[in-house]
Amino acid sequence: MTTVTYRPLAIDDAAELAAMHLQALRETYAAQMPESFFAAVDLTALADTWRAAPSVGTDVTLALLDTAIVGFVASGEGHGPALPQMGEVYDIYVLARAQRRGIGRRLMAHAAKALAARGLTAAGLWVVEDNAPARRFYEALQGRPFKTRVDSMAGRTLRGIAYGWEVLAVLTYALETLT
Repeated sequence: MTTVTYRPLAIDDAAELAAMHLQALRETYAAQMPESFFAAVDLTALADTWRAAPSVGTDVTLALLDTAIVGFVASGEGHGPALPQMGEVYDIYVLARAQRRGIGRRLMAHAAKALAARGLTAAGLWVVEDNAPARRFYEALQGRPFKTRVDSMAGRTLRGIAYGWEVLAVLTYALETLT
């Protein structure tokens, strides 16, 4: 039986995390984005971004299946006026081969704990409107949509929806009842 473990990002994980992140983006957004978008991703630059994440205040937790990174969550202070006074889950991805094992819930629990440790009492995140599985996941965790935006990437228009938990304890409670 394979074992899933969770731990904070280490600097040596950056290249593997960048490759896993790109694979997860391909799996998640293949229908919304052209292949040229994924081909243009600079893995070295993405690894540098992950290497620097802890030094810029981003908490990153990895999910490992045996020894391979199969998921991650990144969180911290809310960015921009859309998520004022909130913590933000910047990214959460689990590879398709590792989904339906509770990894996403456990990663969200790590993010909720990290946000609470910062003294934040609310949380939010952005999701692409067409990402129905992710939206169902956030709704199952009692997340509520509260804002929309339109982004343009690779010549495509994508609508984003902000999901939020006005009280971080609601997310924590939802996570406890689903595990």
